[in-house]
Amino acid sequence: GTQRVFQVASEAMRTGFPPIRSLNRTKHRLPSQRSSFVGREPEVAKTRSLLATSRLVTLTGSGGCGKTRVAIEAAAAEVDAFHDGVFFVDLARTGDGSGVAESFAIALDFAPNGERPLPVQVINRIASKSVLLVVDNCEHVLDDVAELLDDLLARCPNTRVLATSREAIELDGEQTFRLPSLNVDTGSTDDARPPSVRLFLERAAESGAELSAPDDAVIAEICRRLDGLPLAIELAAARTGVLSPSQILERLDDRFTLLTGGRRRTRGRQQTLETAIDWSYELLGPVEQDALRRLSVMPAAFDLDLATATIATNPAVALNLVSSLVSRSLLQTVRDDASGAVRYRLLETIRVYAYQRLLEAGDAEATRDRHAEHIAVRFDALTDVPIDLVPDLVLLADDVLSAIDWCRSRNQTNTGARIVSVAAPIFIARGMKERGRELCEWAETADDQIVRSKVLIALGFLAIAFYYPDRPAHRIARDSLASAGDAIVGWRMRAHWFRAASYFLFDLDRCEAEIGRAHQLTGSPDDALGLAYVEASLKQFRGDHHGAIQVLKRLPTPGAAAGMMSGTAHVSLLLALSLAEEREEVRRTLDAAAGARVGWRNRARRGDQWNLVSEIGRVVALGYLGEIDQARRDLADAASLLGHDRLPGLDGDLLLATAMLCLYDNDPERASILLGAVNNLRSHYALCLYMEAHERIHGRPKGDLATARMAVMHQRLGRRSPVRTSAARAMLDDELARLATLISTTA
Repeated sequence: GTQRVFQVASEAMRTGFPPIRSLNRTKHRLPSQRSSFVGREPEVAKTRSLLATSRLVTLTGSGGCGKTRVAIEAAAAEVDAFHDGVFFVDLARTGDGSGVAESFAIALDFAPNGERPLPVQVINRIASKSVLLVVDNCEHVLDDVAELLDDLLARCPNTRVLATSREAIELDGEQTFRLPSLNVDTGSTDDARPPSVRLFLERAAESGAELSAPDDAVIAEICRRLDGLPLAIELAAARTGVLSPSQILERLDDRFTLLTGGRRRTRGRQQTLETAIDWSYELLGPVEQDALRRLSVMPAAFDLDLATATIATNPAVALNLVSSLVSRSLLQTVRDDASGAVRYRLLETIRVYAYQRLLEAGDAEATRDRHAEHIAVRFDALTDVPIDLVPDLVLLADDVLSAIDWCRSRNQTNTGARIVSVAAPIFIARGMKERGRELCEWAETADDQIVRSKVLIALGFLAIAFYYPDRPAHRIARDSLASAGDAIVGWRMRAHWFRAASYFLFDLDRCEAEIGRAHQLTGSPDDALGLAYVEASLKQFRGDHHGAIQVLKRLPTPGAAAGMMSGTAHVSLLLALSLAEEREEVRRTLDAAAGARVGWRNRARRGDQWNLVSEIGRVVALGYLGEIDQARRDLADAASLLGHDRLPGLDGDLLLATAMLCLYDNDPERASILLGAVNNLRSHYALCLYMEAHERIHGRPKGDLATARMAVMHQRLGRRSPVRTSAARAMLDDELARLATLISTTA
């Protein structure tokens, strides 16, 4: 509120103090703000720096992203720089272009006369004055605003303009700043709450809700689902008086019903989130509205080819429509880190809005059919069945899953099967053990025998990764070869190494025979990786670490774009080198894979958790080198990337790595306890590592090592025993807490 300041004066006291910094000292007409300003300090600073170098700065961004508030805060910080005042021109209630000049006159607080045109009177009013004009909500009267500002800036040399608009004004000398959403992730190492969470908490407190630290994770997910849009977050926080954060999160699928109203001060076009988006939607032409509606079937970022197919137009028209939607802040651009290519995405809130409009228009079914068909055609071009996340699968993962669900709901088996046949790497990366199998078995009913053969290869890959006791990979691979018949298919070699991988669990001689058959065929680079991994695992299981090393060293060093198969072969190599005590080679291999490790971790951070398998080998290798503290930090860091929603198989892997660290740290008792919780060995390297740790605790068996190990494996793990994940998860959580204490004491 207003504070009255007094200054005591006397003959003996100094009186030449500088003026007090106060908004009332300089003439201004900025709206008063009764709520706190949260998390936008960098944006305010950038806006002020742009104003220092440009006479026209325009803040752009989607509805509800906070353009007006940032503009007011930046202008308030600049009042001392403008001797004749800072004025706020509100165009939100200006019905059409004829009212633009009148809004300027109201802001400048003068009564026009009829002697001259009103725009001329506005310009004359501030012709030689030092003034900052904040012109808010220009988008619906853009042409008239542009015309007035063009004349005003030409004839008022000491005037600067800070405008807000959903799109640029496009005048010479204009500097635009697209306002990002509020950060939804912690950006510092001290675990400070991100700005979006702080905004939610402050607005919830204003509504009388008392929230605590345990609510932070749910609030962060709410903010993430709301794309960090300040308006949406404020409206959600206003509901905390009657709903808990968890209840709000559960209702976000119906967000436009949930986020209605808010506090009494939120009026006009932004009374609800839906109304705020309506404002932008109604400014589009019919063709642009149609394009926005159709693009809403894409659940994630998409490229121009997918946009073209979904809109059902030609590339040139699609590019123009996409460009228009980007310029109007309804589409966001996303640059791919690896390729540098530009993709596009709808904020989830805008996507939900647009899809509702698509349903109302009756175009949803045809649009989703086109979307699914484009996905199928795009992957038809692959001559092989991917067993790794090729670039298109990374780009289109969410679209692939969405298209499969759509085809299944419409019983479009043939189209759906074409997509399912390439989706195994997505199922594996996201831990979709049962759903992936269910979709593959649905797609098996496709009419085309070659498509069916591809689907079975995809299912076989799942059987290797997840292990289905009632349907092992060797049977699935046999069925795939039978379905393909005599056709020359690129996955024939793969079928044999799938069979070898499956036989590894119960018949080492058959495993070796299938490896030999696979070697007689030509396959893809991924097949070479997969076959080498199985062959090396067989040698390691038999105790021949140097033989495994020779197999794996024939493979290329994984590069920055290396995928899951490279990561699996890499962990196998590191384990073999460590167990063979090849110290120099361990160090060299760790250093050589540094670039690939960045890529694996980045993909894991985006949700593809299987990419963290390489960290298992790294942790064990560092333990072997005696770098126990670093190994613990890396293991804890890997677990933090997985979060709480960890894949069950990775729990077991991390427990195995932790057990090996205990052994390297001369703590066999702890290692034995950890091994006791492991009951989900989904990978061949994990089987080998388990046996190695078991024997270091209980001693090497006498006689043939492989036979003894097979007996232990069947007795301890059981080929058909139920997979119990809760014990492993609880044990790993306890161990991670213990590691955190150890790390803090050695930091």
